[in-house]
Amino acid sequence: MRALAVLVVGTLLLAGCTTAQPSPSSTTAVPARTVVVDDVPVLNPGGLGKVRLGMTLEELRATGEVGEQLDDWPQANCPVYELKRASGWVGIDGGVAVDLRLEGGARTPEGLRFGESRQRLEQLYPTAELTPHGYVLPVAESRFYYFGFTNAGDTVNVMGLRQIGCFL
Repeated sequence: MRALAVLVVGTLLLAGCTTAQPSPSSTTAVPARTVVVDDVPVLNPGGLGKVRLGMTLEELRATGEVGEQLDDWPQANCPVYELKRASGWVGIDGGVAVDLRLEGGARTPEGLRFGESRQRLEQLYPTAELTPHGYVLPVAESRFYYFGFTNAGDTVNVMGLRQIGCFL
């Protein structure tokens, strides 16, 4: 009986073996675009990392990405709190986050980074409007990106996301 079982198992194993090779595919996959993966926080229409406009201070602190209140921003009309993952702050009005101002350490989803030129900004955001304070670009109802340059220069040194609130 044991010999019969070995014979059956051996036959099944051999039956599964074949010398035929699958034919190679005649199509080649081509990537649609190259994506750079890095750990630079991304400023998008919702916020930056876990920090989102519309969050309460308690929710912001729970993200672990918001620090202490900054007292050295006298031009701010409401309280601002330090961001931990990028250089900048989040402004609070009416109990919720209404402004993210960044001065380094972040990028937009389209790839705009600090130190890039005005020309690069205009290429990425052709509908951005130039104002006396820099460029603005609506991204959602009552929400917009803003981009600034030192002394009306040519290098992006401020970017942010704002909704209607104490800063307007």
